[in-house]
Amino acid sequence: MKRRDALRSLVAFGGAVAAGPIVVAQERPRVEVWKDAQCGCCGDWIRHLEANGFQVRINDTGNTRARTRLGVPEKLGSCHT
Repeated sequence: MKRRDALRSLVAFGGAVAAGPIVVAQERPRVEVWKDAQCGCCGDWIRHLEANGFQVRINDTGNTRARTRLGVPEKLGSCHT
């Protein structure tokens, strides 16, 4: 490689680096929570999810019907499903 070609390559590379990294917007992962409207620990759980980058959709309708519909055995259920 000729010196002039090497310098052109170096300048082209430097220009790409100077432009900075390419940033790609990413959608936050989504979580849907069914909970009792009066449950305090569910609120804490939702705050924890949001603080750790999750987008949370909240259903304040309780979760027994959601567990049943999704086939989650009653013994494996919790107050926030």
